[in-house]
Amino acid sequence: MKFANIGTTFIVEVIIKLVIIILFGLTYVYVDNLEKKGCKCAILPESKFIKTFSLFAVIFLVIVMFIPNNIIYSTVGPTLAILIKSIEIIFSFVCIYWFYVTYNYTRYLVNEKCKCSDDIRRDIIMSGSLIELIIIFFIFMLGLLIAIISVTIATTINYMINNDNNLYETVINPARSILKIPSKVKSSIGDIKNLGKNTFTNLKKVISSKK
Repeated sequence: MKFANIGTTFIVEVIIKLVIIILFGLTYVYVDNLEKKGCKCAILPESKFIKTFSLFAVIFLVIVMFIPNNIIYSTVGPTLAILIKSIEIIFSFVCIYWFYVTYNYTRYLVNEKCKCSDDIRRDIIMSGSLIELIIIFFIFMLGLLIAIISVTIATTINYMINNDNNLYETVINPARSILKIPSKVKSSIGDIKNLGKNTFTNLKKVISSKK
């Protein structure tokens, strides 16, 4: 059952990547054709970035599409695995920027009535980029909302459990509580510093758990 679940997840990931590869490939061919036929109203500063990254994304995704993450993490060492994960994160951010630029580019061609760019592929690229941006925004906001709610609830409960004496002291002796504020602020600053140190350690644990 475990291997079946891994296989199903892997197949779904391959299908999704394949759809995105088609979008990148379609964009590359479309922009390249506009350049070859000399469509001046479609040759913009953004064109080179859109075309170049489209080709790079196709190559990158084809390479990683058939290699499951668990195989990568179990094959390479933890340091190299972190480097690969960092590259994936950078690639994801550039992809988001690419979707944004590509949507604005195709929308500009429509608004400016660039006749030589009129093609069904333009509509597909514009719609696909917009859908990707909406999905990314929705998932990001949902994840952020869940994280904020979870952290707020956990922090509140933990504070109430561990600081019941402090709450009592604040009620009956507020002056002493005010004098303790500097030490509490210093302690909070120390916690923030430790958070940065623990981030790298937690990332290594996450990667190790995928081996």
